[in-house]
Amino acid sequence: GDSEDAVVRITHFPAMQSVPVEANIKRWCSQFSEASGKAASEVAKTETFEPDGVKVTMVDISGTLISGDRSNWRMIAAEIQHPRGPHFVKVTGPEATVAKWASSVREYLNSAHVTE
Repeated sequence: GDSEDAVVRITHFPAMQSVPVEANIKRWCSQFSEASGKAASEVAKTETFEPDGVKVTMVDISGTLISGDRSNWRMIAAEIQHPRGPHFVKVTGPEATVAKWASSVREYLNSAHVTE
């Protein structure tokens, strides 16, 4: 019933290996504003887990996506650490659509493992 679909991006940036995960969290949070006036970084839910020994940091943000002034949007973004540089998973879209797929995103992130 949402007017737009969610977008899923999976990327690998070997050159970002030295960029701290906190910098990516800050960048993701800066893409949102929060209705209460708090910074998105204050209300974003961040967690780290290690499926199969792989460190995954996930951020869940809801509010207004500043680009396009889209209210009631949500982003689940994650950095998966890898010896050859981080992999990123980012799901962005209307809040209800992202909520529908949140458990699938989590399941996908929990399947991470390092291969050569």
